[in-house]
Amino acid sequence: MDQTGVSTFSNLSRGTFTVTASPLGAPPTFTLTSTPVTIAAAGASANSTITVFSNGGFNGSVALTCAVISAEESASQPTCQIAAPGTVWLGTAATATLVINTTAARASTSRSPVKKLCVFYSSITVAVLAFFRPRMRWKWQTLLPLLTFAIISGSAFGCGSMDNSVIENTGSGATNSGATAKDYIVAVTGTSGSITATTAVSVTVK
Repeated sequence: MDQTGVSTFSNLSRGTFTVTASPLGAPPTFTLTSTPVTIAAAGASANSTITVFSNGGFNGSVALTCAVISAEESASQPTCQIAAPGTVWLGTAATATLVINTTAARASTSRSPVKKLCVFYSSITVAVLAFFRPRMRWKWQTLLPLLTFAIISGSAFGCGSMDNSVIENTGSGATNSGATAKDYIVAVTGTSGSITATTAVSVTVK
């Protein structure tokens, strides 16, 4: 009997014969293995080695993808990516690198709205002087230096030593707690046509 299940008989005399068919061999496939990952602290990264093994004479390309399996999905949980290669060509065995990234805790900051009052204070000062100018009957030769002084004074009062590049804590208390110290599972899946295989990578964040 060949691999398609067809049997061929020859040189047989007339009679009744019993034919016992052997089970067909398993189709070619592949399996995945991985190494565990330990990350010393949130904010660090670590790698796992993914090995793809050929079974039953499998020969071809295998595309690798990953996903973090967590009961509590959040923006601070670890992320994963297949660094290189994302697709392996398999004859007997091949390896790829899985990268696990984590985020460190940090406080949220924003610009202080008080520093945005610079132009407002300057404008108010100039408007007040312009309003009282006709009643005071000042000459322009006298008024111009006063206007200049008012603009400079208003800017100094409203802006202080403002540096637009400075970011101040708003005191809102909002924070990003970073990756939680616990165990995670990252599923790495290999796909080649209709054949798939998965390995679970153990990730520990301390």
